[in-house]
Amino acid sequence: MIDFVCPRCAEPLSVPESQAGEPDTCPDCGHKLTVPLPDSFDSSVEEHAPVVPVTMTRPRAEPGQKKTGAENTLETMASLCVIFAVLSVIGGILFSLDARGPVWIIMGVASAIGLVMTAALLNAAAQALGYLRIIAAKP
Repeated sequence: MIDFVCPRCAEPLSVPESQAGEPDTCPDCGHKLTVPLPDSFDSSVEEHAPVVPVTMTRPRAEPGQKKTGAENTLETMASLCVIFAVLSVIGGILFSLDARGPVWIIMGVASAIGLVMTAALLNAAAQALGYLRIIAAKP
C-alpha cells in the first residue's frame, strides 16, 4: 500500500501500489491528484548517511585589507546619487511654487526614484567587488 496525504485537505490516503503514478480523486475534498510512486530507497542507508551542516556566511575581510579604487569609486557615485535624489525632490518642491506646480513635483520625485535605484545598484556592485576581492585573497 502507498500511504500519502491529499495536498489540498491533508486527508491521509492509502491506495494499492498498482495505482502508483495514476490520477485519482480525494474522497474527502474531491481534489484531483496523482498517486505518488512508492518509496524505492533503502532506509538503512539513510540511517547511516552522514549529516553535513551547511551554513551561509558573508565573506569577511581580513584585518588590514583595504578597499580597491573601484569599490571606493562605486560607493562615492552611490552617495552622489542619493545627494542628487534629495536635491531633485527639494528642487521639485521649490519649482512647484511656479504656475505649473504639480508637474515639477512629479518630475522631482521621478528623478529621485531613478537616482535612488541607481545608488542601490552602485552600492550592490561595490559590495560584489568587495566579496570577490575577499574570496580571491583567501587560499
